[in-house]
Amino acid sequence: MGEILTFALGLVSAYLATQWKARRDLEADYDRDLRSTRITAYRELWKLLEPLAKYAAPGPVTPELAATLAVELRHWYFATGGLFLSTPSRDAYFGLQDALAAAIGPHP
Repeated sequence: MGEILTFALGLVSAYLATQWKARRDLEADYDRDLRSTRITAYRELWKLLEPLAKYAAPGPVTPELAATLAVELRHWYFATGGLFLSTPSRDAYFGLQDALAAAIGPHP
């Protein structure tokens, strides 16, 4: 009877260990894929942000530029990268959109 119990416990332990490893491997694959997708999406975002460069900016941030950038960023958010933003990045994105809206001024 003890041998059967030992065998059963070993079988259950092996099953649980296999399930745990499979789950861990799936999570690692998901994280790797998410990072890769984020890098691709953020690369596009980075290009859009050039007008806001701190050093050697291509020109002043005018209300017209702010309006154009806000639209380009909105398009990026809904077409490319919004789903992949982390919570801190999403908060920064919305903060940037708020700052652009302030730079644009009130709607006519």
